[in-house]
Amino acid sequence: MRYIPPVRAIHPEISLVFTLGLALLVTPAAWGQTATSEADAAISKGVELRRQGKNEEALEEFQKAFRLVPSPRAKAQIALAEQAIGRWADAERDLADALREAGDPWIARQRAVLTDAMSVIRRHLGGLTVKGEPAGAVVELDGEAVGVIPLPERHVTAGEVVVTVRAPGYVSVTRKVTVTPGELAAEVFRLKRLEGVTAAVPTGAAGSAGDPVTPVPTPVTPANPPTVTAAADQPAPSANPRLRTAAWASAAGGGAFLAAGVTFLLLGQRKVDSFKNDNTCDIDDRGGVTGGSHCQDLYDSWHTDRTVGIVGVAVGGALAVTSAVLFVTTQPAARPSQALAGCGPGAGRGVSCVFRF
Repeated sequence: MRYIPPVRAIHPEISLVFTLGLALLVTPAAWGQTATSEADAAISKGVELRRQGKNEEALEEFQKAFRLVPSPRAKAQIALAEQAIGRWADAERDLADALREAGDPWIARQRAVLTDAMSVIRRHLGGLTVKGEPAGAVVELDGEAVGVIPLPERHVTAGEVVVTVRAPGYVSVTRKVTVTPGELAAEVFRLKRLEGVTAAVPTGAAGSAGDPVTPVPTPVTPANPPTVTAAADQPAPSANPRLRTAAWASAAGGGAFLAAGVTFLLLGQRKVDSFKNDNTCDIDDRGGVTGGSHCQDLYDSWHTDRTVGIVGVAVGGALAVTSAVLFVTTQPAARPSQALAGCGPGAGRGVSCVFRF
């Protein structure tokens, strides 16, 4: 059994492999840091606009921050800006989403302020339900389709709400409904058929039901919505689109490096076998190659292939781990009605499966 000494030098090809591997490892972190910095800058700008009374412009900045990094902090700032411009139902929904993130450090520190804001918001909301016939008729509130009959109880801004109910083959009905803060308005609509037209009421639901109404005290004039600062606090993102892209890039890079690494190792093994099977090739006591230039070429080529293969496998493994971590840490919360994977009968024979990432 011939002795083949270990690698003694780093070839230019290996240096290139290291450089590419490190670049792919660093890029996801750089993307995430850039998005976080831009989101923080947008939040800071929005807070300053709030101080100047420019609440609609501030809302745009907070929404921009949330698109960059969908953090509870950005969602809470969106809700406070919506509160300031009187979008009470939207403010309640967004602030409730933020307060549900109980483990977020920023939300924990600002919970008292945010809870007080929620109390003020709910003093401007009432409940509304819509029932009647035909079942499945579309319900619109102030021109926006929000669901179908029967429409479960949902929060709406107190005051006058324009309710429209429409269905194919029926006469549409529009009615103004007064919603009192903290109370439930229950409306019943019965549409009349159009003469000579066969009704075709949709069976699917458009929109979604709102949260149950929680009784609240008699409304009072609210104080100016709080401006929560603490811009230095940076909660970790929960579903950054750029990091998801980086996760896919890491997965692709990892697979490429692993494939290349295994290929070079196999090529190197073939050259080792050729070296051993050539009776003219050997290694002397000082570690030198004997047997002519072709033996030295085989040895050097194996040397390079083996090293590049090891580096490729190592970098590919590192990228694969990076990809797995990014996929886990940026996985968006699945909606109750949306499974991450599922199988069912296909269009033809067999079974069709769907996986969501």
